[in-house]
Amino acid sequence: MDKFTSLGIVVTRDLDQLLKVNWDMKIYQLKQNIDFWKTLPISLVGRINAIKMVVLPRFLYLFQCLPNFIPQSYFKKLDSIVIPVLWDNKAARISKKHLCKYKIEGGFGLPHFKLYYWAANLNIVSFWRESLPAMRQKDMPSWLLIEQASCQRSSLPALVNSPSYVKKSTYDSNPVICHTLRIWKQIRYFLNIPTVYIDSPICLNHAFHPALDDMVFSQWREKGLTTIGNLYIDGQLASFQQLQGKFNMPTTHFFRYLQIRNFIRTHIPKYGMKPNSPTLDSLILVKPHSKGSVSRL
Repeated sequence: MDKFTSLGIVVTRDLDQLLKVNWDMKIYQLKQNIDFWKTLPISLVGRINAIKMVVLPRFLYLFQCLPNFIPQSYFKKLDSIVIPVLWDNKAARISKKHLCKYKIEGGFGLPHFKLYYWAANLNIVSFWRESLPAMRQKDMPSWLLIEQASCQRSSLPALVNSPSYVKKSTYDSNPVICHTLRIWKQIRYFLNIPTVYIDSPICLNHAFHPALDDMVFSQWREKGLTTIGNLYIDGQLASFQQLQGKFNMPTTHFFRYLQIRNFIRTHIPKYGMKPNSPTLDSLILVKPHSKGSVSRL
């Protein structure tokens, strides 16, 4: 058997064919809808609403179900089909940029398919961010456990908050992780998101090598010192004495403090002050398991 259908998704034997087969099917359904809409006297607003109610849910379902990186050419092809429909195959009088604006901004709220694709994958990245190594397994979805187990000497939150030189051997056993990280790299560049942030874990972080073999950092995790953000007190990078008082750390851990401080100094500009990224903070606040999380993203 070369393929089978499950919950509306065609699952192919060859992973490289997974996107093409399902995308072509959605495009075929879209063209059928367009042929029907041509017979109806629908206004511009009506056509946009039809795209919202009929076309967007189909492709959004695809974005949420397929663990594939989608090239820009796919979205260009989709736009080349949708945009002419809005203007009844006549010359466009308003640019797509303005059509996609919210109504309160003077636009028409036309769905921007690539942004929805990014939002669907940001929802996955939000799950990754919450899957700290100390998190109980029963609180994690089964698919998240599988992806977490695919990380070699690392963790999903570390992959999200890593410098650009991450070795593929850390996660290349799972193509889903490879594709998600490619998408995340696109989003991070588009939104100018920092590579290392305060929710980056200290333990099981391939970018911070000392914590991979030194069990002292595991003791820190048990004391509640799990992320880089925990090293900041009142917006300032805490001194070792402050951490001793807060987390009951022995004096013998001072060298480890110097190691993690050097890592922070290397990867975070103005490391003495707690990093601040309003864009990333707003993304972190969206709970991935809440209703409507993709729309909010």
